[in-house]
Amino acid sequence: MGNGDAASGDGWRFRGRGYIQLTGRAAYRAAGRHAGLDLETFPELAATPEHALAAACGFWSWRGLNGLCDRDDLVALSRRINGGSHGLADRRAWLDKVRRVLAPPVELELDTAGIVDLQRALQDAGYVECGAADGLIGPRTRAAIARLRAERRLAGEGVDAVLLETLGLAGSDRAGR
Repeated sequence: MGNGDAASGDGWRFRGRGYIQLTGRAAYRAAGRHAGLDLETFPELAATPEHALAAACGFWSWRGLNGLCDRDDLVALSRRINGGSHGLADRRAWLDKVRRVLAPPVELELDTAGIVDLQRALQDAGYVECGAADGLIGPRTRAAIARLRAERRLAGEGVDAVLLETLGLAGSDRAGR
């Protein structure tokens, strides 16, 4: 991690700090360079309210994390951030929660039975975060749709012919209502 020997005190000086838990002299130096901060000289800045976000964004930029996010590769993203996949289930759960909040509203032309069919198809495809097939489009169903679209690299958003076809619902007598 670029730290000196035990006598240097670098282990404590460059301990995990800030939103992304910067750790090690090399990470402080590189993230600081990308953030425009001298984190190697002033490592405590990584945890201050004024600089913590900039330090985390500097780390994000230094490690090239946007591409992994664009590919929805949570495993590779986790490995690039902390070297392993420990805590992956928790990260997936938090990502699903965030998607529920940030997912765009879904403009539907499906009746209630069509929405139930959609929710069941999502569940069958492994997108269980959509919850019960209740015929209501809420944040959980929107999150499942967003994750499916991201993982399968489907253009567009919400429910459209591409999504229905992907889920085997394109020929449904309820699709398009």
